[in-house]
Amino acid sequence: MSPSAEFTWRIKVRKLLALHLLIFTILTSAAFAEDPRFLVNSGHTDTISSLDYLEEDNLLLSGSYDGTIKVWNSDGQIKYQLQISHMPVRKVAACPGKPIVAVIAGDGINSVNLTVWNWQTGELIFREMLAEMPLFIKFSPQGNFLVYSKTDWDSLVFLDSETGNKLNLLPEGFGIVSSVFISDSEKTLLTYNNSGSIQYWDLRNGTRKTKISTIPSLENISFTSNGRYMTGYSSRELLLIDLLKGSKIKAIPAEDLAASFIDQSTDKLVWVTRSPRDITVHSASISGSGFGFPNDTKFRNFNAPTAMLSADGIVFTAYETGAIYTKSEYSDDIILFAENNLLEINDFAINETALAITAPGKLLSISSDFFTNRSVGIIDPETASRFQNTDRGSRYGISAGRGSDFIIWESESKVGGSIRLFDSVKGTMTALTDITAPLVSAEYDSNKLLTLDKNGECKIIDYVSGDEDFNYTSYGLRTVDFIDGRNIIAGRNSSSTLKTPLLHINTRTGETVPVEDNNILVFDLEYDELTRSLYTLGFEKRNGVMRTVLKQHTGRNHDRAETILAFPGENIGSSFTSDSNSSKIFTSLGYGGVKMLYWGGFTSLEKTFSIPKILKLRGNLLASLNKDSSFTIFNPSNGAKVMDLFIFKDLSWAALLEGNVFYASPGAENYINIYDGNSATELRKTDYKMN
Repeated sequence: MSPSAEFTWRIKVRKLLALHLLIFTILTSAAFAEDPRFLVNSGHTDTISSLDYLEEDNLLLSGSYDGTIKVWNSDGQIKYQLQISHMPVRKVAACPGKPIVAVIAGDGINSVNLTVWNWQTGELIFREMLAEMPLFIKFSPQGNFLVYSKTDWDSLVFLDSETGNKLNLLPEGFGIVSSVFISDSEKTLLTYNNSGSIQYWDLRNGTRKTKISTIPSLENISFTSNGRYMTGYSSRELLLIDLLKGSKIKAIPAEDLAASFIDQSTDKLVWVTRSPRDITVHSASISGSGFGFPNDTKFRNFNAPTAMLSADGIVFTAYETGAIYTKSEYSDDIILFAENNLLEINDFAINETALAITAPGKLLSISSDFFTNRSVGIIDPETASRFQNTDRGSRYGISAGRGSDFIIWESESKVGGSIRLFDSVKGTMTALTDITAPLVSAEYDSNKLLTLDKNGECKIIDYVSGDEDFNYTSYGLRTVDFIDGRNIIAGRNSSSTLKTPLLHINTRTGETVPVEDNNILVFDLEYDELTRSLYTLGFEKRNGVMRTVLKQHTGRNHDRAETILAFPGENIGSSFTSDSNSSKIFTSLGYGGVKMLYWGGFTSLEKTFSIPKILKLRGNLLASLNKDSSFTIFNPSNGAKVMDLFIFKDLSWAALLEGNVFYASPGAENYINIYDGNSATELRKTDYKMN
């Protein structure tokens, strides 16, 4: 394929203003708002697991496996966002009348956390570790307490919503509680036990008022707003239960039920059934005589939703993609409410002229004086280029090559492909050599290219001719780097034979020498020529507990290891990079942000927009690719954040800078929302955008 065929088109975008104008704007923008709050109007990047609604404020709260909660207005505009955890958010419960949300996050097996937050200020109010995933969690109607249920005889746990202190509202247990209804006065509690009982409790003194037998093992339980009726699912039927008698009033067949709930504003039952290609949303009124005539709407070519609710006659359905759709009871139209607008980014690199980004089937490069000047200033994108491969599902790795080159390779193909060089100045693409398996990495050093593929084959390739100079294969190799100019250091799984995850490889003789280390795996490493130190990131098991450790290895054979940072658990997505000029180490280990090691101590850099994932350093630029595919650019000399950069699916972009200003390509300002501090008052974008 010719370079012109592969490099399909180039877009010219506006050249931005000079640095002196940026400084002027930063100084003058303070007159508009003391602390404006910038948000990118984009949906979740992973499965939405839970929805809740604040009826008095017309706000929807969503929680996702991406570890965030988002607060939306009725128009699908994001108002607030919190990064709750690196683990999936499983359940959210909004507090009536207060900007407070309870969140259950965890892997669902070994780690379950309950956290309660002020979603306006981002303040963590309290945290509690749980032994298991609760059956439900909800606030009382006045927001004075929080209640959740566990699979224990003492099933219910009551917590003060402001302090997290346990409340002894019911002194004795009475079996596993599947669901509860709390009266508006917070004086009466109704409980449903899976064994088949409805019980009424006086919360003022903890006494039981009455106990009524009903149908056991009901699922998908929901209550009418006045607590008069309950619905549940059993034996492929939705049942309407009289809560004063415990008797079944009516049943509706519901084959392949996906979800059911009662809209608290309309007291209508809403349920969803699924078929192989579609879902159908049904609704029916509730009365003492049963259900009204159902209204049905088919969602064609929709998978089963992962979370749902109905509020004010609007049905919200959420999905694995992070999208939310709405349907009004007065219309059959299905409307997209929110979706992830950010381009999915697989990898990136910075060279002397540009920032290059790979996405599925695409290569995007942004050329700018920001990259060529060796001092941190503004980002000044002059051109944006996109490479579109015929295989739209392909994923590419990328690294900086010689001069204006980027090295690009297939990272997930089944048959390998080729290594190509993209000249970001000329806009040309040339093939260097073929590969037989997808690559893990390809790093340039002194006219040599060091590659590692997923089969554990390591090669040194001549950068000009593409000829192979060295080859070494070992199953389980995870990472490699040049050391001492001519040899290789490799990280791998520790084996029963070698009992170490590190190997020195002599590229002249092929001899391998194990390097002593007690890690069970090294998945990232980097050699610092200035200090002759080796830095590694891997897993270590100590006292039966797995942890992820960043180590410094010194000595002639690098066999003296010192742990400089450790995180409990397996943080396989973390990375690090070193500054060869200053010997600073930057790492994303621990999910809490980017940390800088200098003169024996760690400093946390300014907060990134999302959890940092991949770090790369080039000259006076430190870039973090974050979990949500946003970028954060830092000045590595002082750790200051320069900007957050967002690239959207339509290939427009926006850069949020320190100093309360932003840049955006034409149309991208539509993705930016600006609010007055912690309030939901929206500010004029023209006051903060640089043209």
